[in-house]
Amino acid sequence: MLRRLPHFVLIGVAASREVRFQRLLSRSRPGDPQTLEEFTRREQQENTEDPNAQRLEATFGLADRIIENEGILVDLHREIDRVLEELAERAAAETSGRDVVDRCEGGQLD
Repeated sequence: MLRRLPHFVLIGVAASREVRFQRLLSRSRPGDPQTLEEFTRREQQENTEDPNAQRLEATFGLADRIIENEGILVDLHREIDRVLEELAERAAAETSGRDVVDRCEGGQLD
C-alpha cells in the first residue's frame, strides 16, 4: 500500500468539468464525447462504486493535496514545482529531526 511509504503524498490535479471537456475536444480523439452532456454522463459512469471503474471522485477524496488546473500548462508546471518543493522541504525537515532523535536515543549526542 502506497500510504505506508515514508513521505507518500497523493496529489490530485483538478479542473472544472467545462475546462476538461474543452481540452478533450481540442485533442479530437476518436470515440471521445462530443457534447458536454455526453461527457458528464460518461464521468458519472466512471464514478460508480464499481471497483473496476476509475472512481476519480473517491480518489480525489483520498488526496492529501489538490492542485487546480484551470489555466495554461506553464501555470500547472509552476504550481507542481511549488508543491513539490514544499513537500521536499517538509520531508527534509522531518528526516533531519528524526536523525537527531535517533542519535540522541543511540547515545551519539552529548
